[in-house]
Amino acid sequence: MRPSRYSLPMHQGGSSGEEYATPRDRLFWFFIASALALRLLVTFYYPLIHHPDEQFQYLEQAHRLVEGFGLVPWEYRDGIRSWLLPGFLAGVRIVAGWLGDDPMIFPRLAGTLMSLSSLVVVWTGFQWMRRYYGDYAAVLTGSLLAFSPLSLLYSPRILTEVLATHLLFLALYLPIALATWSSSRRYFLIGLVLGLAFVIRIQIVGAVLLLALVLGERKVRERGVPMLGGGTIIVLASGILDWWTWGYPLQPIVKNLQMNIFEGVAASYGETSYIQWTLDLGWGAAWFLPLVALVLGLLVLGRRHNWGFLAI
Repeated sequence: MRPSRYSLPMHQGGSSGEEYATPRDRLFWFFIASALALRLLVTFYYPLIHHPDEQFQYLEQAHRLVEGFGLVPWEYRDGIRSWLLPGFLAGVRIVAGWLGDDPMIFPRLAGTLMSLSSLVVVWTGFQWMRRYYGDYAAVLTGSLLAFSPLSLLYSPRILTEVLATHLLFLALYLPIALATWSSSRRYFLIGLVLGLAFVIRIQIVGAVLLLALVLGERKVRERGVPMLGGGTIIVLASGILDWWTWGYPLQPIVKNLQMNIFEGVAASYGETSYIQWTLDLGWGAAWFLPLVALVLGLLVLGRRHNWGFLAI
């Protein structure tokens, strides 16, 4: 019987019959362990605030939920931020209080959780590339995702765009990781993950929709409907949270569009061209040219499963 494209392939060399990429694979676990160690090193010994939002929009608001006082940015005054991430971080803040009085325990604990969630990026890149392109591609991709300076910089950051990216990679790998599950259960869970990525960072709605289309492969009843059901549940749950915390369902999304798109509030803080923004974000050609080379390489190879990575 022809294997499913989402089943783990078997190693063809030798007679042992070992799987091509298994949890027992030493090289794979080397990348996972090394990636985590370096991210924890950054979190504990090189603490920094990469963007003011990390402190004022999330850590400070979690502190305010627990302690009852703190700074209130205009986004929380006008109600354009969801309490989903600060609410989760409030639980982390409580645990941090149990561990001691050092004010650095909270951000370090939060950074540790973000570092752990970032391992799904290394996991997905290594296993995906090894499954389709072999060991050399897996080592190259694993090295890039585990050890690149940008990956080490962003992975521990408490920012919605970082967490949402981790969730996109998780959604990309779930069809392979859960190959033994029924299709409806597997894609329902993928819908939950994609829905969570959307409500955490609504600006990535294009990437969420594109990845859903790629994973759905025009199989509306078998994959599309379960994904839509899972995503709808998350959006409805987020709407209930907004209703409880702000006054009506999905208020942060509605007000974000109203104030930033139609009233130009975000633009009043400054604008830049797309080219300059791209170069500033990634320190110029240090990451932009390798990214272009990767995209062109995947397009030249022309395999259908390339589009999952291109969607992200």
